Amino acid sequence: MVIFLLAAVAGTVLGVRYYLHTQRTQQALEEKTVVQARLGDADFMLEVADSDAEREQGLQNRTTLPLHHGMLFEFPRKQTTGFWMKNTFIPLDFLWIDGNRIVDITANVQSEPGVADANLHVYYPNMPVNRVIEIYAGDVNRYHIQVGDSVEIGNAE
Repeated sequence: MVIFLLAAVAGTVLGVRYYLHTQRTQQALEEKTVVQARLGDADFMLEVADSDAEREQGLQNRTTLPLHHGMLFEFPRKQTTGFWMKNTFIPLDFLWIDGNRIVDITANVQSEPGVADANLHVYYPNMPVNRVIEIYAGDVNRYHIQVGDSVEIGNAE
């Protein structure tokens, strides 16, 4: 009986933690600018990071990413900006975009827990870009997204 009660309490605690985390994730999404995007033949909802503060924060400290969601980083001009996985716990695919075309892909980028900032791997595109999209690792293969595909970004919601 005691084991049953402990299991029930543990299950309830885990359920409440999951619910609260889901609510925080949903609240974060509601506070962000979100656009619909077509990447190749797949549709995604992308949070927009178009200020220095939003780009710096990115997807840090998140432990989940809803299906068909990601983040769009917009830059005022083309540049060869490096990306790292500082405090990013979700494995990601990076889509490097020039205008409305994918020009490079860095797939299956893994988190680096416990690695000092100075030792984190920094990922760069093979040419200057004005947009970067981060989606869940494996989505590039899952949805057959490839270099040369067009990217269609809808209006902000």
